[in-house]
Amino acid sequence: MEKKAHSNKYKKHILRVSILILPLFFLYMSLLVTRSLNAQEAVNKIVASVAGEPITYYDVLVAMYPQLQEANLVLSDKNDIRIKRLEETALNEIINAILIRQEADKYNLKITEQDLDSEMRRIARENNTSVDVLEQQIRLQGNSVDMFKKNLRNNLLQQRMIATFVFRKIVVTAQEIETYYKEHSDMFKTDTVYSVLFIKLPTEREAERVFTQGRSRSTSFASLQKAYSERYGSASVGELEDLMFSELSSEWQTAISDANQGDIIGPLHVDNEYFVVYVRKKEEGTPLPFEDVYTTIEGKIRDSKFSLQYADFIQSLRAKADIKIYQ
Repeated sequence: MEKKAHSNKYKKHILRVSILILPLFFLYMSLLVTRSLNAQEAVNKIVASVAGEPITYYDVLVAMYPQLQEANLVLSDKNDIRIKRLEETALNEIINAILIRQEADKYNLKITEQDLDSEMRRIARENNTSVDVLEQQIRLQGNSVDMFKKNLRNNLLQQRMIATFVFRKIVVTAQEIETYYKEHSDMFKTDTVYSVLFIKLPTEREAERVFTQGRSRSTSFASLQKAYSERYGSASVGELEDLMFSELSSEWQTAISDANQGDIIGPLHVDNEYFVVYVRKKEEGTPLPFEDVYTTIEGKIRDSKFSLQYADFIQSLRAKADIKIYQ
């Protein structure tokens, strides 16, 4: 399973085909291009070309839309440096995709109809539907199934090229894996397990006071729990056993990572509440056997080498390509 997961690493370096493109985006684009002639011209403007193959600003918008949505950015703010960076990134990704496809043509690499049908079935299966329903959804969104398949074909071609000219050239030796294991031993341990007592308080000021009382050791933590249970109710105190570090929230991990058995930590602010915590027990993780993590380490090394190999591959394509970028 791990080897298969790492063999798909290269997929993030290509333009993925959107399975269900948001109708909202195309409504937004329609409003943009019909608002004025200038807006329409801007969208259809050719911003770059690769060996004479044009790239329009619309192509860039489609490629960058998921990032725009994720960052909650609005295209109308053209002075936002974040939008300019997204545009540059999207344009470079499109250029890379075209270069890879054009290189594939030189080697006469093809995606067969059988390959395409298989991928359509896989996409449908991942979306718990059939190919017929998937194609219907594509049409309902105002898109062409033929265009969807064309993009999908290009996607598969890019994957095959990267697998052939990048991924298969990466070699990871047993010595590299062993060295990595020795130099990163802390990464390959069983989880540290904690058992803690806690007091939950409504304000940071009161939590600071309890924390100071606990650290002074003038009274036991159990006594503090009893006192604050009487004040705020039994739900304000408690014990948590067998807490695995990897399963804790980031706030808890930050607070408890350097704590030892017997330490009192806090105030810990989580979900508008404040906690003072007594580490009653801490069982350090033990090293995992080398053979148990061999494949994981191999994947990590392969991933790091892949990024460099992919960058070299793209650079070699760009060096001999006729790329023009227009203002």
